[in-house]
Amino acid sequence: MNQRSVHFRGSLSSALWLIGAGLAVNAIVLVWSHVKSDSADAGNVVMAAPLVKPTVAHNASVQQNIRIVPTQISAARWGVVLVNTRTGVMAVYRFVGSQSRIQLMASRDFRADLKLKDFNNLPPTPAQVKAMVSAGKALGQR
Repeated sequence: MNQRSVHFRGSLSSALWLIGAGLAVNAIVLVWSHVKSDSADAGNVVMAAPLVKPTVAHNASVQQNIRIVPTQISAARWGVVLVNTRTGVMAVYRFVGSQSRIQLMASRDFRADLKLKDFNNLPPTPAQVKAMVSAGKALGQR
């Protein structure tokens, strides 16, 4: 084994130890912040995205066109959005950790929303962009 190979292995080993130490510190900070946030404000819930395993209930929801999407509602609040693609209705729930419950925040039939072409947009609106593109084509620009 030459000296360069030994030096490379030593550098690699040091780098791996440094990365491992960094990951360990990161894990400790995450656990500590989770414990701190639970004790400071029991209403805040910190959770990871759930692992979805195929079950009878899961298969039934897929057959009924219901999609379940975990979402972060705010910096420390998590929830879930249920979307029924067949009926065009969605519902947003938030987790209330202090009460070990979920709470319905909003429900909406979004079918009419999807028929709007331009709503609540800042300039340039789609119509203005279309006019700019047409004006550019009229001038021979691409």
